[in-house]
Amino acid sequence: MKNLIKVFVVLACLFYSVIPVFTFQGINYTFKGNFQRTGYINANIRKNSAKAWVIDYIPYIKEIDFINGSLIALTKKGEIISFNEMTKERVWMYKAYSEITSRPTYYEGKLYFGTLEGRLVCLDWLTGGELWSYPLFGSIRTSPLVIDNSLIVGSENGKLYSFDRISGKKLWDYNAYSAIESSPATYENCIYFGSSGGNFYCLTKEGNLEWKFNTGETIISTPVIANEYVILTTYEGNIYCFNKYGKLLWKRMISPYIISSPTAYEEIAYQTFSDGKLYALDIKSGSILWFSALQKSNSTPIITNELLVYESSSKWLNLIDRRSGKLVSQYEEIGEGIIDYSISQNSIFILTGTGKIIKYETF
Repeated sequence: MKNLIKVFVVLACLFYSVIPVFTFQGINYTFKGNFQRTGYINANIRKNSAKAWVIDYIPYIKEIDFINGSLIALTKKGEIISFNEMTKERVWMYKAYSEITSRPTYYEGKLYFGTLEGRLVCLDWLTGGELWSYPLFGSIRTSPLVIDNSLIVGSENGKLYSFDRISGKKLWDYNAYSAIESSPATYENCIYFGSSGGNFYCLTKEGNLEWKFNTGETIISTPVIANEYVILTTYEGNIYCFNKYGKLLWKRMISPYIISSPTAYEEIAYQTFSDGKLYALDIKSGSILWFSALQKSNSTPIITNELLVYESSSKWLNLIDRRSGKLVSQYEEIGEGIIDYSISQNSIFILTGTGKIIKYETF
Protein backbone atom coordinates (compact mmCIF):
# COMPACT_ATOMS: atom_id res chain seq x y z
CA MET A 1 0.00 0.00 0.00
CA LYS A 2 2.82 2.40 0.90
CA ASN A 3 4.49 1.66 -2.43
CA LEU A 4 1.25 2.48 -4.28
CA ILE A 5 1.01 5.79 -2.43
CA LYS A 6 4.62 6.61 -3.37
CA VAL A 7 3.88 5.84 -7.03
CA PHE A 8 0.81 8.07 -6.94
CA VAL A 9 2.79 10.95 -5.42
CA VAL A 10 5.53 10.63 -8.06
CA LEU A 11 2.97 10.57 -10.89
CA ALA A 12 1.19 13.59 -9.43
CA CYS A 13 4.46 15.53 -9.24
CA LEU A 14 5.26 14.68 -12.84
CA PHE A 15 1.79 15.78 -13.95
CA TYR A 16 1.93 19.15 -12.22
CA SER A 17 5.49 19.78 -13.40
CA VAL A 18 4.28 20.00 -17.00
CA ILE A 19 1.46 22.44 -16.36
CA PRO A 20 2.10 25.64 -18.40
CA VAL A 21 3.43 28.71 -16.61
CA PHE A 22 0.35 30.79 -17.43
CA THR A 23 -2.84 30.09 -15.50
CA PHE A 24 -6.16 30.20 -17.34
CA GLN A 25 -4.31 30.35 -20.67
CA GLY A 26 -6.74 30.34 -23.57
CA ILE A 27 -9.86 31.31 -21.62
CA ASN A 28 -11.37 34.66 -22.55
CA TYR A 29 -12.48 36.46 -19.40
CA THR A 30 -10.82 39.89 -19.53
CA PHE A 31 -9.11 42.35 -21.89
CA LYS A 32 -6.62 40.42 -24.07
CA GLY A 33 -8.02 37.11 -22.90
CA ASN A 34 -6.14 36.52 -19.64
CA PHE A 35 -4.33 38.32 -16.83
CA GLN A 36 -0.94 38.01 -18.50
CA ARG A 37 -2.70 39.96 -21.31
CA THR A 38 -1.24 37.65 -23.98
CA GLY A 39 -4.20 38.03 -26.33
CA TYR A 40 -4.30 34.27 -26.86
CA ILE A 41 -7.69 32.54 -26.91
CA ASN A 42 -7.99 28.78 -27.37
CA ALA A 43 -10.23 29.04 -30.42
CA ASN A 44 -10.36 27.24 -33.76
CA ILE A 45 -11.38 30.04 -36.11
CA ARG A 46 -11.42 28.80 -39.73
CA LYS A 47 -11.25 30.36 -43.18
CA ASN A 48 -14.84 29.68 -44.25
CA SER A 49 -17.94 30.92 -42.45
CA ALA A 50 -21.72 31.18 -42.51
CA LYS A 51 -23.89 33.87 -40.96
CA ALA A 52 -25.62 32.40 -37.89
CA TRP A 53 -27.72 35.35 -36.68
CA VAL A 54 -28.05 39.14 -36.58
CA ILE A 55 -29.17 41.48 -33.79
CA ASP A 56 -30.58 44.27 -35.90
CA TYR A 57 -30.00 47.42 -33.86
CA ILE A 58 -28.85 48.42 -30.39
CA PRO A 59 -28.93 52.20 -29.78
CA TYR A 60 -25.58 53.80 -28.88
CA ILE A 61 -23.72 50.47 -28.82
CA LYS A 62 -19.93 50.89 -28.88
CA GLU A 63 -18.21 47.62 -27.85
CA ILE A 64 -18.77 43.88 -27.66
CA ASP A 65 -16.94 41.09 -25.81
CA PHE A 66 -17.47 37.34 -25.72
CA ILE A 67 -16.80 36.44 -22.09
CA ASN A 68 -17.36 33.13 -20.28
CA GLY A 69 -19.91 31.85 -22.79
CA SER A 70 -21.96 35.04 -23.14
CA LEU A 71 -21.88 38.01 -25.49
CA ILE A 72 -21.55 41.31 -23.60
CA ALA A 73 -22.44 44.65 -25.23
CA LEU A 74 -21.60 48.12 -23.91
CA THR A 75 -23.39 51.33 -24.92
CA LYS A 76 -22.35 54.99 -24.76
CA LYS A 77 -25.25 55.60 -22.35
CA GLY A 78 -23.71 53.40 -19.66
CA GLU A 79 -25.66 50.21 -20.32
CA ILE A 80 -24.14 46.74 -20.22
CA ILE A 81 -26.21 43.97 -21.82
CA SER A 82 -25.70 40.21 -21.65
CA PHE A 83 -26.91 38.05 -24.57
CA ASN A 84 -27.23 34.30 -24.95
CA GLU A 85 -24.66 33.37 -27.59
CA MET A 86 -26.78 30.65 -29.19
CA THR A 87 -30.22 32.27 -29.23
CA LYS A 88 -29.15 35.98 -29.23
CA GLU A 89 -31.81 36.59 -26.55
CA ARG A 90 -31.12 39.23 -23.94
CA VAL A 91 -30.39 37.72 -20.52
CA TRP A 92 -30.08 40.92 -18.47
CA MET A 93 -29.23 44.62 -18.68
CA TYR A 94 -27.54 46.90 -16.13
CA LYS A 95 -27.54 50.71 -16.24
CA ALA A 96 -24.43 52.38 -14.84
CA TYR A 97 -25.72 55.93 -15.65
CA SER A 98 -22.20 56.80 -16.79
CA GLU A 99 -20.33 55.51 -19.82
CA ILE A 100 -18.50 52.24 -19.13
CA THR A 101 -14.91 53.00 -20.11
CA SER A 102 -13.07 49.79 -19.20
CA ARG A 103 -13.27 46.35 -20.77
CA PRO A 104 -15.16 44.13 -18.28
CA THR A 105 -13.48 41.29 -16.40
CA TYR A 106 -15.24 38.06 -15.38
CA TYR A 107 -14.08 35.99 -12.42
CA GLU A 108 -15.87 33.30 -10.37
CA GLY A 109 -19.44 34.42 -10.97
CA LYS A 110 -18.80 38.16 -10.91
CA LEU A 111 -18.30 40.86 -13.55
CA TYR A 112 -16.08 43.88 -12.81
CA PHE A 113 -15.73 47.16 -14.74
CA GLY A 114 -15.17 50.89 -14.35
CA THR A 115 -17.00 54.02 -15.55
CA LEU A 116 -16.19 57.45 -16.92
CA GLU A 117 -17.28 59.08 -13.67
CA GLY A 118 -14.85 56.87 -11.76
CA ARG A 119 -17.07 54.20 -10.24
CA LEU A 120 -15.75 50.64 -9.92
CA VAL A 121 -18.67 48.19 -10.18
CA CYS A 122 -19.15 44.51 -9.36
CA LEU A 123 -22.17 42.67 -10.81
CA ASP A 124 -23.60 39.19 -10.32
CA TRP A 125 -22.78 37.37 -13.57
CA LEU A 126 -26.06 35.43 -13.80
CA THR A 127 -28.53 38.23 -13.00
CA GLY A 128 -26.69 41.50 -13.70
CA GLY A 129 -27.54 42.72 -10.21
CA GLU A 130 -25.12 45.12 -8.55
CA LEU A 131 -23.19 43.55 -5.64
CA TRP A 132 -21.04 46.55 -4.77
CA SER A 133 -19.47 49.70 -6.19
CA TYR A 134 -16.75 52.13 -5.13
CA PRO A 135 -16.09 55.76 -6.21
CA LEU A 136 -12.50 56.52 -7.26
CA PHE A 137 -12.95 60.18 -8.34
CA GLY A 138 -11.12 59.62 -11.60
CA SER A 139 -12.18 57.92 -14.83
CA ILE A 140 -11.42 54.19 -15.05
CA ARG A 141 -10.16 53.06 -18.46
CA THR A 142 -8.26 49.96 -17.31
CA SER A 143 -9.61 46.41 -17.38
CA PRO A 144 -9.64 45.06 -13.79
CA LEU A 145 -7.10 42.41 -12.79
CA VAL A 146 -7.68 39.61 -10.26
CA ILE A 147 -4.87 38.26 -8.06
CA ASP A 148 -6.08 35.77 -5.45
CA ASN A 149 -8.86 37.65 -3.58
CA SER A 150 -7.72 41.08 -4.74
CA LEU A 151 -9.09 43.20 -7.58
CA ILE A 152 -6.56 45.61 -9.10
CA VAL A 153 -7.55 48.63 -11.21
CA GLY A 154 -5.91 51.87 -12.36
CA SER A 155 -7.51 55.31 -12.57
CA GLU A 156 -6.91 58.55 -14.44
CA ASN A 157 -6.43 60.15 -11.01
CA GLY A 158 -2.94 58.58 -11.11
CA LYS A 159 -3.47 55.79 -8.60
CA LEU A 160 -3.48 52.01 -8.83
CA TYR A 161 -5.96 50.46 -6.37
CA SER A 162 -6.43 47.07 -4.78
CA PHE A 163 -9.83 45.93 -3.44
CA ASP A 164 -11.19 42.84 -1.79
CA ARG A 165 -12.99 41.42 -4.82
CA ILE A 166 -15.81 39.92 -2.74
CA SER A 167 -16.68 42.79 -0.37
CA GLY A 168 -15.36 45.79 -2.35
CA LYS A 169 -13.28 46.99 0.61
CA LYS A 170 -10.24 49.05 -0.42
CA LEU A 171 -6.98 47.35 0.58
CA TRP A 172 -4.31 49.77 -0.69
CA ASP A 173 -3.43 52.30 -3.36
CA TYR A 174 -0.19 53.26 -5.11
CA ASN A 175 0.31 56.78 -6.47
CA ALA A 176 1.94 56.94 -9.92
CA TYR A 177 1.31 60.72 -10.09
CA SER A 178 0.01 60.56 -13.67
CA ALA A 179 -3.02 59.01 -15.38
CA ILE A 180 -3.15 55.21 -15.64
CA GLU A 181 -4.81 53.93 -18.84
CA SER A 182 -2.58 50.85 -19.11
CA SER A 183 -4.51 47.81 -17.86
CA PRO A 184 -2.43 45.96 -15.24
CA ALA A 185 -0.98 42.53 -16.04
CA THR A 186 0.38 39.94 -13.62
CA TYR A 187 3.06 37.28 -13.44
CA GLU A 188 4.28 35.40 -10.35
CA ASN A 189 2.17 37.62 -8.05
CA CYS A 190 3.70 40.84 -9.39
CA ILE A 191 1.69 43.63 -11.07
CA TYR A 192 2.94 45.40 -14.21
CA PHE A 193 1.47 48.64 -15.60
CA GLY A 194 2.45 51.96 -17.16
CA SER A 195 1.42 55.58 -16.69
CA SER A 196 0.95 58.49 -19.07
CA GLY A 197 3.92 60.15 -17.36
CA GLY A 198 6.23 57.54 -18.92
CA ASN A 199 7.05 55.30 -15.97
CA PHE A 200 6.58 51.53 -16.20
CA TYR A 201 6.05 49.86 -12.83
CA CYS A 202 6.35 46.46 -11.20
CA LEU A 203 4.62 46.16 -7.82
CA THR A 204 4.14 43.29 -5.43
CA LYS A 205 0.55 42.16 -4.90
CA GLU A 206 0.71 44.02 -1.57
CA GLY A 207 1.35 47.29 -3.43
CA ASN A 208 5.07 47.67 -2.79
CA LEU A 209 7.38 48.88 -5.57
CA GLU A 210 9.73 46.21 -6.94
CA TRP A 211 11.13 48.30 -9.79
CA LYS A 212 10.23 51.00 -12.27
CA PHE A 213 11.61 52.14 -15.62
CA ASN A 214 11.29 55.66 -17.00
CA THR A 215 10.69 55.55 -20.75
CA GLY A 216 10.34 59.33 -21.03
CA GLU A 217 7.36 58.62 -23.28
CA THR A 218 3.58 58.20 -22.99
CA ILE A 219 2.30 54.77 -21.93
CA ILE A 220 -1.36 54.03 -22.66
CA SER A 221 -0.99 50.49 -23.99
CA THR A 222 -1.38 47.36 -21.89
CA PRO A 223 1.77 45.24 -21.40
CA VAL A 224 2.01 41.54 -22.19
CA ILE A 225 3.97 38.92 -20.25
CA ALA A 226 5.13 35.87 -22.20
CA ASN A 227 7.68 33.29 -21.03
CA GLU A 228 9.06 35.70 -18.40
CA TYR A 229 9.48 38.47 -20.99
CA VAL A 230 7.57 41.70 -20.35
CA ILE A 231 6.68 43.63 -23.52
CA LEU A 232 5.45 47.21 -23.64
CA THR A 233 4.77 49.77 -26.37
CA THR A 234 4.59 53.55 -26.09
CA TYR A 235 2.48 56.10 -27.93
CA GLU A 236 5.67 57.51 -29.46
CA GLY A 237 6.26 54.22 -31.30
CA ASN A 238 8.85 52.30 -29.29
CA ILE A 239 8.46 48.69 -28.25
CA TYR A 240 10.37 47.61 -25.12
CA CYS A 241 11.20 44.16 -23.79
CA PHE A 242 12.23 43.59 -20.15
CA ASN A 243 12.94 40.55 -18.09
CA LYS A 244 10.79 40.12 -14.98
CA TYR A 245 13.45 41.84 -12.85
CA GLY A 246 13.26 45.08 -14.86
CA LYS A 247 16.37 44.71 -17.02
CA LEU A 248 15.84 46.19 -20.49
CA LEU A 249 16.64 43.44 -23.00
CA TRP A 250 15.91 45.31 -26.20
CA LYS A 251 14.09 48.34 -27.61
CA ARG A 252 12.89 48.94 -31.15
CA MET A 253 11.34 51.95 -32.89
CA ILE A 254 9.05 51.17 -35.81
CA SER A 255 6.38 53.86 -36.21
CA PRO A 256 4.93 56.52 -33.85
CA TYR A 257 1.41 57.08 -32.49
CA ILE A 258 0.57 53.60 -31.14
CA ILE A 259 -2.80 53.36 -29.38
CA SER A 260 -3.20 49.57 -29.59
CA SER A 261 -1.50 47.00 -27.35
CA PRO A 262 0.91 44.12 -28.04
CA THR A 263 -0.08 40.46 -27.84
CA ALA A 264 2.21 37.41 -27.73
CA TYR A 265 2.25 33.64 -28.10
CA GLU A 266 4.97 31.01 -28.59
CA GLU A 267 7.84 33.53 -28.36
CA ILE A 268 6.35 35.85 -30.99
CA ALA A 269 4.93 39.30 -30.21
CA TYR A 270 2.37 40.98 -32.46
CA GLN A 271 1.73 44.72 -32.71
CA THR A 272 -0.11 47.00 -35.13
CA PHE A 273 1.57 50.32 -35.92
CA SER A 274 0.40 53.61 -37.38
CA ASP A 275 2.26 52.87 -40.63
CA GLY A 276 -0.63 50.50 -41.38
CA LYS A 277 1.30 47.29 -40.77
CA LEU A 278 0.93 44.38 -38.38
CA TYR A 279 4.38 43.23 -37.23
CA ALA A 280 5.52 39.91 -35.80
CA LEU A 281 8.67 40.20 -33.67
CA ASP A 282 10.89 37.61 -32.04
CA ILE A 283 10.43 38.10 -28.30
CA LYS A 284 14.02 37.22 -27.39
CA SER A 285 15.79 39.46 -29.90
CA GLY A 286 13.24 42.02 -31.12
CA SER A 287 14.00 41.14 -34.74
CA ILE A 288 11.14 41.49 -37.24
CA LEU A 289 9.94 38.07 -38.43
CA TRP A 290 7.36 39.38 -40.88
CA PHE A 291 4.87 42.17 -41.40
CA SER A 292 1.48 42.33 -43.05
CA ALA A 293 0.68 45.54 -44.92
CA LEU A 294 -3.07 45.44 -45.47
CA GLN A 295 -4.70 48.65 -44.27
CA LYS A 296 -4.20 51.12 -41.42
CA SER A 297 -5.05 49.53 -38.08
CA ASN A 298 -5.26 50.62 -34.44
CA SER A 299 -6.57 47.21 -33.45
CA THR A 300 -5.08 44.90 -30.80
CA PRO A 301 -4.74 41.47 -32.50
CA ILE A 302 -6.50 38.42 -31.07
CA ILE A 303 -4.39 35.24 -31.27
CA THR A 304 -6.13 31.91 -31.95
CA ASN A 305 -4.63 28.47 -32.45
CA GLU A 306 -3.84 29.11 -36.12
CA LEU A 307 -4.85 32.67 -36.96
CA LEU A 308 -4.58 36.31 -35.92
CA VAL A 309 -7.80 38.33 -35.97
CA TYR A 310 -7.70 42.11 -36.24
CA GLU A 311 -9.65 45.02 -37.72
CA SER A 312 -8.28 47.58 -40.16
CA SER A 313 -9.54 50.94 -41.46
CA SER A 314 -12.85 50.40 -39.59
CA LYS A 315 -13.85 48.45 -42.70
CA TRP A 316 -12.25 45.00 -42.76
CA LEU A 317 -11.81 42.19 -40.27
CA ASN A 318 -8.71 40.26 -41.26
CA LEU A 319 -7.77 36.64 -40.57
CA ILE A 320 -3.99 36.22 -40.86
CA ASP A 321 -1.88 33.07 -40.58
CA ARG A 322 -0.05 33.78 -37.32
CA ARG A 323 3.15 32.04 -38.42
CA SER A 324 3.58 33.46 -41.92
CA GLY A 325 1.54 36.68 -41.90
CA LYS A 326 -0.36 35.66 -45.03
CA LEU A 327 -3.97 36.79 -45.43
CA VAL A 328 -6.35 33.83 -45.05
CA SER A 329 -9.75 35.52 -45.13
CA GLN A 330 -11.35 38.94 -44.82
CA TYR A 331 -14.75 40.22 -43.71
CA GLU A 332 -16.28 43.44 -44.99
CA GLU A 333 -19.69 44.72 -43.93
CA ILE A 334 -20.39 46.83 -47.02
CA GLY A 335 -21.95 50.18 -46.27
CA GLU A 336 -21.81 49.61 -42.51
CA GLY A 337 -18.19 49.46 -41.38
CA ILE A 338 -16.76 47.53 -38.43
CA ILE A 339 -16.63 49.15 -34.99
CA ASP A 340 -15.60 46.19 -32.82
CA TYR A 341 -15.30 42.41 -32.85
CA SER A 342 -14.88 39.38 -30.61
CA ILE A 343 -14.57 35.61 -30.97
CA SER A 344 -15.71 32.41 -29.29
CA GLN A 345 -14.48 28.83 -29.80
CA ASN A 346 -15.34 28.76 -33.51
CA SER A 347 -17.41 31.90 -34.10
CA ILE A 348 -16.76 35.55 -34.93
CA PHE A 349 -18.92 38.43 -33.68
CA ILE A 350 -18.85 41.73 -35.56
CA LEU A 351 -20.29 45.06 -34.39
CA THR A 352 -21.12 47.29 -37.36
CA GLY A 353 -21.30 51.05 -37.60
CA THR A 354 -25.08 50.86 -37.85
CA GLY A 355 -25.43 49.17 -34.44
CA LYS A 356 -25.87 45.59 -35.63
CA ILE A 357 -24.19 42.53 -34.12
CA ILE A 358 -23.52 39.73 -36.59
CA LYS A 359 -22.45 36.23 -35.62
CA TYR A 360 -20.51 34.11 -38.12
CA GLU A 361 -19.83 30.41 -37.48
CA THR A 362 -16.53 29.38 -39.07
CA PHE A 363 -15.63 26.00 -40.55
